[in-house]
Amino acid sequence: MSDVLTVTLNGTVATVTMNRPTAMNALSKAMRADLARAMAALDADDTVRVVILTGAGDRAFTALTGLACACVPVASAIALASLPNSFRSSSAASR
Repeated sequence: MSDVLTVTLNGTVATVTMNRPTAMNALSKAMRADLARAMAALDADDTVRVVILTGAGDRAFTALTGLACACVPVASAIALASLPNSFRSSSAASR
């Protein structure tokens, strides 16, 4: 991972922290890529049972995409790309 995203493991719980507090944790291109890789790695790890997604700082969880990096629609792409396959399949079936 890079300095914009950290992953810590404590037993079966993984904490993924977006680390851009001065930008209210806006999802930059680098953070979106790191987030997708982190979620894929955690999905493949059979020991991980819970993933907590949090943001550094005290101003915002995330501003989603800042104007400086608003080059692609993020909300649907990152939401779908970062969900584990097993969750994607079960949530689609429940609609």
